[in-house]
Amino acid sequence: MKNKLNTEYVIKTEREEYLELPEDALREAVLNAIAHRDYFSTSHIQINIYKNSVEIINPASYPRNITIKDLLSGSHPRNLFLFSMMQRANLVEKVGSGIKRINDAMNEYKLDKPLIEYENIWFRIVFTRPDLQSNSYQQRMGSKRLVEGLVEGLVESQKEILQLVSENPKISKREMSEKIGISTTAIDKNINALKKKGLLKRIGPAKGGYWRISR
Repeated sequence: MKNKLNTEYVIKTEREEYLELPEDALREAVLNAIAHRDYFSTSHIQINIYKNSVEIINPASYPRNITIKDLLSGSHPRNLFLFSMMQRANLVEKVGSGIKRINDAMNEYKLDKPLIEYENIWFRIVFTRPDLQSNSYQQRMGSKRLVEGLVEGLVESQKEILQLVSENPKISKREMSEKIGISTTAIDKNINALKKKGLLKRIGPAKGGYWRISR
């Protein structure tokens, strides 16, 4: 599947590759199809790659009254032995966490969550492929690469601050606090730590100034 999707190459001391869709999300979707498919069906798992989307489809057999909300709120593996073996092989984690990991990976890429459908005998996950030429995509990936090059040794809140600043250099501490979910006092402590590491500077006054990330 990866060789059918566009990949961005960044040449530094060594080449970095960024798949247009998060590999972790695609992996989880394929594992989900394997773990939850109906093995009494003679139909195959299908991976369809189109110009604008990637679809991963598997035959499924759930009770008639089950809904998509039910499926997303917990795990309903059709083959408990297979699911147990996949857990022992570290291919899957705790029950019901796969969809959350898919959504988290898409959120990290700043992409929309995939469409999830269950109809008749088919369970379908549809990823929308991004427009690689759009300014919004270039900005998202540019800020992602910038922050990834600086995050070693930082705590999660410091990484999030750098990400927010890369997306909006004029962001206020209060806005950071609301988006990250920590107090403004904690924001100040993390900003001071980033300044001491030489990773973040404040240019101009508190009002009217902006943040600058130092590479």
